[in-house]
Amino acid sequence: MLNHRLRATAAPKLLEFRAASSMFSGSSPTVTFPSGFAAGDLLVLCVCSGGDTTTPSGWTLPSGANRGSGTTRITTFFKIATGSETSFTLGNSQSRTSGGMIAYKPTGGSVSFVSLATNDGSGTTASTGTQSIADLPALIVSHFCKAPNNDDIGTVSSTNQRLLGNSDNNLTNIRVVDEFPVAAGTSTSRAEAASYSNTWLTNALLFKVA
Repeated sequence: MLNHRLRATAAPKLLEFRAASSMFSGSSPTVTFPSGFAAGDLLVLCVCSGGDTTTPSGWTLPSGANRGSGTTRITTFFKIATGSETSFTLGNSQSRTSGGMIAYKPTGGSVSFVSLATNDGSGTTASTGTQSIADLPALIVSHFCKAPNNDDIGTVSSTNQRLLGNSDNNLTNIRVVDEFPVAAGTSTSRAEAASYSNTWLTNALLFKVA
């Protein structure tokens, strides 16, 4: 008789998009959470504005993720959800404010922040900095802000669009995309091209599951 031994295998480590919230805009807007978010999810809050945004209680602001001047300022926060969060008022009274939140579901481990790549400039094409990816699975969230103009930020190839707004001269334009790298190494700089030349700012945040 043959004796068979079953070897336990660890669950695969995964990180996947769960949902995005509704967009918010205007002075001191109400921030809502993505539908179905749960404890342990990674939450990323992206804000484009003409003024400073106060860090909400329980959220992390990576060093360098809040910068800009005049009508264009970029701010990106993240946190690991407890599951009990409720909507809140964003600490930014600037009327040009716009943004939204994204939730990601981890499996087989917990999410940790790795690094931030920033890039700023002016012109019709905005681009992100690159990241050095050492561990998989990984996630890169790329946050684009552009000075107010009646022009949406252009499309970004090889990524998934999660948040978009706003074709409005009174709001700072925002687009947020993500990607799940399939190999270690240096990430690709992502670029968008729009119709009007203007000031732009980008944050690219790298996360991993460990």
